[in-house]
Amino acid sequence: MRKMTSLVKNEFVKLFARKSSWMMFILLVVLALGICAISANSYYVIEEEYYYESSWWESEAEWLESEYGKYDPDGEYDESEYDEYYNRNLAAKYRYLVAQGINSYNDWRYPLVEEIFEHKLLMDMGYSEEKETEYYEYLKDLVESDDWESYYADMKDQIIAIYPNASEVKLEAMTFEYTYYIENDLKPGEVLWKDNLISRAATLKKSLIPYLEAEAAGEAVDLNDTEEYRNELAIVLYRLENDIEHDISENMNANIGKTETFWEYFCTSTYLITAIGIMMIVIAGKIVAEEYSGGTIKFLLISPTKRWKILVSKYITVLLMGLSMMVTLYVSSGIFALIFSGGEELGAVVLTASNGVVREISPFIILIKNYALEGVGITVMATMAFAISALMRSTALSVGLGIFSYTSGLLFAELLASMKVDWGRYLIFSNLNLSSISAGEGVFEYQSVGMAIAVIAVHLAVFWLIAWDAFVKRDV
Repeated sequence: MRKMTSLVKNEFVKLFARKSSWMMFILLVVLALGICAISANSYYVIEEEYYYESSWWESEAEWLESEYGKYDPDGEYDESEYDEYYNRNLAAKYRYLVAQGINSYNDWRYPLVEEIFEHKLLMDMGYSEEKETEYYEYLKDLVESDDWESYYADMKDQIIAIYPNASEVKLEAMTFEYTYYIENDLKPGEVLWKDNLISRAATLKKSLIPYLEAEAAGEAVDLNDTEEYRNELAIVLYRLENDIEHDISENMNANIGKTETFWEYFCTSTYLITAIGIMMIVIAGKIVAEEYSGGTIKFLLISPTKRWKILVSKYITVLLMGLSMMVTLYVSSGIFALIFSGGEELGAVVLTASNGVVREISPFIILIKNYALEGVGITVMATMAFAISALMRSTALSVGLGIFSYTSGLLFAELLASMKVDWGRYLIFSNLNLSSISAGEGVFEYQSVGMAIAVIAVHLAVFWLIAWDAFVKRDV
């Protein structure tokens, strides 16, 4: 073991005696800085929410009144001037919104105001009945008193009255939104992210009604049919119960062009793992072949050290160099992400659910996992370059073939998949992206992580046998 450590140390000394090795690490840091800078300056403009300002209602009302005149509540309706009358009614609605302090579409009263002026238009046209007039006055009272509790209680009672024979499961799902707001004393429209979650939870519950009713009746239900909905519902309810505004699961994918938070910046660094792959291929392709081209192989082999130990030490050096580059990229990307984002959402969590049970996971761990999965692919391709280097004893050939295979192998696999060439699933290029395969997005249909790992293991064994035979068994 001590001898092997000494051999690896010597290999590192030889590598870092070259400026090119240092330049690789410097380049990674520069690339990490560059990709954060590019993300920060990408052309992505969030549309200003000026439609949510009361000033917009006023300016729109002024324009309509200048074009069509002001609304006269005591005026008589003229059917020949419907368009003018309609727009005056619309201007009056905008004035009413401003008067009631409604400055957002998300205000719970906004849809009621829409109904009020629809009824007002019908009433002025002479199409309303007495009960509609009563409803009009009822809506106005709710809006002007801002009495959302009464309105939501009424809506809940109406649903129960409409479905007198509905199951408890169905009623709970149909009334969930109203019940949640009332029981938690949460005014609709005040906390937008909670409004969105409550709405999503209600939608999911309604989608699950047939399955939940079947379960309640003791019938067999295939949980696989509803697993995705059940897990999403569990996460949504967990966020509401624990007051978690940001679940950054969707931000854990590299995405240049919409980058604002710490994790969005940090995750763009996964694009740069390809650069590490190319660097590893260069190192792996040179580490053996240069011993032959430089004429140092004979001095190396006349030492008492066994050939296989020399070969293994060189391979370990390649792997440790790759690991060092990964750590360098990870740390430098984290630092630059912190600088560019100001630490926004640094403390956010990733929520996952399985069988309805929710777990919180640190995004740091998720990102390390993504790095590791990407690292599998570049390790395999570096091993291939290492084997070619030992077999052909040519730096240019091993590096050239390695980089060509690494950059175009996936395209070749996708071409085979498009041509329905099923044996292509057993090629190494089809199985390197474990992240996509685990998400069910492999190049070929029905690819599994287990099968991908088996294919990778077989190829690694073949590459190693080639390198072993070429370096240990062949004469110099």
